[in-house]
Amino acid sequence: MSHVAESFEDKLALGAEGEQEVASGLLNRGVSVMPLYQFKNHDKAPVLLSGSGQIILPDLMCWNNGKSFFVESKLKRQWVEWNGNIETGVCQKLYPHYLKTKELTGVDVYLFFVHRGDYPGIYYQEISKLAGKERLWNGLSPSGKCCEKPLVLFDKKLLIDDWNKAEDTTPKK
Repeated sequence: MSHVAESFEDKLALGAEGEQEVASGLLNRGVSVMPLYQFKNHDKAPVLLSGSGQIILPDLMCWNNGKSFFVESKLKRQWVEWNGNIETGVCQKLYPHYLKTKELTGVDVYLFFVHRGDYPGIYYQEISKLAGKERLWNGLSPSGKCCEKPLVLFDKKLLIDDWNKAEDTTPKK
């Protein structure tokens, strides 16, 4: 992975682009969507206040056919290739918050990855189906140089990739 210096605003715009693409797709599939951070400039993450502290919430709260679920979306420019596997992931800092969201609320949390470049498309999976199958990466190159923030990575084979193939591909359990 190569590190590209970007401003906070650039990263925010990139993230918003991925979130909008996922939200539009969900809306087109009859899902009701509520963006959880409706703050000026989207500069603060939504939080759940609980007895165990503040938990950072995923991007969207969704409803479909009487069922609710959270969605966290990430726009990615490339996949990670490691030991013959193709992987994508989320920030190590946020991943435990998403797991805790599911634990505290009992509501499913879906991770969506909007990929550009090789293997383009939208891939997703419910977080409990990924837990225990992740790989932690410290963000360092083999030479020890910092090239990315630490990530929790998931094998592409674990993700559902039917988003662009079927009319009704709302998240399935």
